[in-house]
Amino acid sequence: MTTGASIRIGKVFGIPIGIHISWFIIFILVATSLALRQFPHSYPLWSPVQYWVTALLTSLLFFLSVLIHELSHAVVAIRSGIPVRGITLFIFGGVAQIGREARSARGEALIAVVGPLSSLILGGLFTLLWVFGGSLSEELRASAGWLAVINVALAIFNLMPGFPLDGGRVFRAIVWGITGNFYKATKIAAFVGRAFAYLLIAGGVWLAFSGNIYNGIWFIFIGLFLDTLAVASYRELKQRNMLRRYNAAALMSSEYSAVSKTLSLRQIVEDKLLSKSHRSALVMGDGILKGLITFSLLKKVPSSRWDMTTVEMAMIPIPEVYRVEPTENAFQVIEQMDERGMDEVPVVAEGRVLGVVRRDNLVKFLRSRQS
Repeated sequence: MTTGASIRIGKVFGIPIGIHISWFIIFILVATSLALRQFPHSYPLWSPVQYWVTALLTSLLFFLSVLIHELSHAVVAIRSGIPVRGITLFIFGGVAQIGREARSARGEALIAVVGPLSSLILGGLFTLLWVFGGSLSEELRASAGWLAVINVALAIFNLMPGFPLDGGRVFRAIVWGITGNFYKATKIAAFVGRAFAYLLIAGGVWLAFSGNIYNGIWFIFIGLFLDTLAVASYRELKQRNMLRRYNAAALMSSEYSAVSKTLSLRQIVEDKLLSKSHRSALVMGDGILKGLITFSLLKKVPSSRWDMTTVEMAMIPIPEVYRVEPTENAFQVIEQMDERGMDEVPVVAEGRVLGVVRRDNLVKFLRSRQS
């Protein structure tokens, strides 16, 4: 899933954490619901200030719980040798951007199940605070009580077989283990996931017509969202599977940015040698590939030093540059790009650059082949 339009807030265990702009919508909705409905109903003697302060604190702790849920996925993935590009919190919770799929059904199940397990543990801890936290203030116990319920609900919901929810991924792992076929397992899991999404939508419509409009609308939105994700996940797998029939030469573009290693960073910025369409440039010298310069490398150098920093000083030197031969399988190339977090990869034969495989061109290539 794409997580554009997000704000980077820091790193945890070296994993970049971001907040999508849609997160602020759900944060306001949760805080408002707690301050105007949940807490006034349970604690009618509180003041408005108590309602709002407790609601805001509870909302923050809720999203911290979601972050812990996603971090558990990410940590297990990293320990399994799978790179994680980041975690983004958004309107429907959070998503860990894992570099590639697990290599085995057991690995898939382990990564998937640890998220709901962490939510259940959090639910248990908050329950203990709620029940035995007699020395805590009433506000903190109220917050703990709500967080206990919501974390257990989050765990149960995620364990539902709605692919790509955690439960859907566990279900896929089981089918994968039985059939030995990852592609077939994903197809079945996506079908079951869509059926689950339709059940949520139907339940939402029933709730809305029964007078519970607020929850009904949420069920409908979540159902539509899960249906979209299930379709997109299966479509992406089909497209990637199609890539097994092609090599890097079929995917590559002969258009690419090339710069001299003697240029300053200021020059490549002013001359627009790096752009939104070309996020990296090949560093050439005497017609030979010497290295790679990217936007991310450029950002690491303060702009005040761009004039005195040459491309050679900031680039990735050729021994460390991931490059492919034109005959290399396209599926493996894209998988390596995912693992390394790369947008462009040079295609080289006998030391000569033939072109680049660019992620932006991938969708266009697949659509043309499907047509």
